[in-house]
This record gives sequence, structure tokens and C-alpha cells, in this order.
Amino acid sequence: MKSRITAVSYALPEKKLHNEELAARYPDWSVKKIADKTGIVSRHIAAADQFSLELAELAAKKLFVCDETWRDKIDCVIFCTQTPKYLIPTGACMLQSKLALRNNIAAFDINLGCSGYVYALSIAHGFIQSGQAKYVLVLTGDTYSKLIDPSNRQLATIFGDAASATLVKAENNGAGIQEFSFFTDGTGYDKLIAPMSGMQGLVNQKKYEPDLEMMGPDIFNFTIQHVPELVDNILQKNKLNKTDVDYCIFHQANRYMLTYLMEKSGFSEKQFMIDLENVGNTVSTSIPIVLSNLFSQEKINDSKKILLLGFGVGLSCAGTVIAKTN
Repeated sequence: MKSRITAVSYALPEKKLHNEELAARYPDWSVKKIADKTGIVSRHIAAADQFSLELAELAAKKLFVCDETWRDKIDCVIFCTQTPKYLIPTGACMLQSKLALRNNIAAFDINLGCSGYVYALSIAHGFIQSGQAKYVLVLTGDTYSKLIDPSNRQLATIFGDAASATLVKAENNGAGIQEFSFFTDGTGYDKLIAPMSGMQGLVNQKKYEPDLEMMGPDIFNFTIQHVPELVDNILQKNKLNKTDVDYCIFHQANRYMLTYLMEKSGFSEKQFMIDLENVGNTVSTSIPIVLSNLFSQEKINDSKKILLLGFGVGLSCAGTVIAKTN
């Protein structure tokens, strides 16, 4: 039994943070410099009372607008987030209730960042292959802005908040989600970290102050070393050449890194998707945003092969190939 991605939607907070506002905050960085360095013009920022849970709910409700009957068919909910509204309880269980899904379903969270969407797809694929589910709702959502000190221009210029919803369902033919590849290097855990954002911070009995830290050069070096290798591994597993791939959707980190990876991985500009100008780096939601936009533009048909690859915090990489079918 195979699985296919049937539909993808996403939700963005109402508030936008434009480069003009950031340039005023950081006088030595012009609007043009921010755009040139990141490829980002604006990003969406969650309201003080808006969290990944609410954004994921919005994304799922947008998905169900496509077909309301999907709501009663969901057998499993997977919610990928690193910024849960609560450590306890599980966000996916709350979303089961908020979305009025059946009670006799599985629901759980996973904590992964930039590779998280691909990981969630692999779990959904496994549930379907093993016969435990026919319809899986994959949700992603993060509000990294709540972890960022406003004075940290490196991070404030890059990250945006967002959530996505993807319906994965059972498929009898060979189309759909194919083979996966993974790579993990936990020695780099501290290259992107919010040290006091979990229990360590809670037991410290001090008010949380945004403390997300990123060692950009180290993450860049990890990425350029291991992502091209993972691309080759994914293609080998799926018996494909680079010329067979119609679209490459990598985690949308920033334009500079994506352009470098495109060249180093040997893909053309026509194949390689860069779509973060108006949303920024949205962590686990960056790949489904690009995928949703491709679907809505009707650029994908049954014959298209799409390479998905997430990389970053962990340090972690994950990739697969999908063939879109309706």
C-alpha cells in the first residue's frame, strides 16, 4: 500500500513584519541589504495570544474547505512543532477536539524543526503502509518569533510564523510518497538552540526571556556538506537521476543558502523552488507552503516528480520523492 499527498494548505498570522521596520530597528542594515542577504521582504508574526496550536487549527480548517467529508475519514493526526502552546497536554489531542474529528483515532506531536515535515510524512506513510490508517492529517506549526530577542537581527530578519495542514491518504498504485533518506548529527545540537525554552527554563523560576541562538556558519557548513550527499542517496533509493526531478523543494532557510545548495546539488533554476520572499523561514512549514503554492498554480500533474528535503536544527536532514496525484 502506497500513500499520496492529496491536498496541502497553510495559515499565516495577520501581522506582517516588513524590512522597512527592521531597517529602522537596525540602522546599519538597509531595506535592500536585508532583502539581498536573506531573500525575504516580509514575514508574518503571531499575536501575543496566538500560538502554533491556533495556527494549525486554521490551516486544517482551510484544508477541510476543499472537502468536508475528509473530516470524518481522518484516522491519525500528527502535529510537528517545536513551539507548543503547552508542554502538557499534547497539541494533537487538543486539535482532535477543536477540529471535531472522530474519537477512535491516533493523535500525537513530534518535536522537529526544519526537517520535521519530511519526518511527519514518513510517519504518516508508515501508518498507511502498515494498515493502521487510510487518512492521516499532517500538521506543522511554529511561532519562533516568541523565542527571538528583538535585538537579534540575525534571527529577526529570517524567521516567520506559520502552520500547515496536509492530507495523506492510502493509494493502491505506485504514485505518491516514495522512499525516504535521513541524516542526523546530534553533536551539533547547540548550533540552533533556545536553552531555557523547556523544563530547564521552567524550573529556573525566572521569567522567560527570548533566547534562541543560531550559529549560522556552523549550520551552513553542515548543510553544504551533508545535503548534497543526501540528495544523491534519495535519488539512488528511488532509482532516479537529477534530470528526472521536475521540482526540488528544500527547506526555505534563506536565499543565499538555497542558491548555494542548488548549484552544489546540481539542479537547474527551473527545477529548484525558492519561495520565501513574503513569509521568511517558517521552519517545518516552509516545504508545505511551497508545495501548496505549486498545487494552487496547477504546476503539478500526475507525471511530476518532486524532491522534498528538510535540513537544520538538530542537526538533522530528511528527504523523499513524491508524485502528485489527485
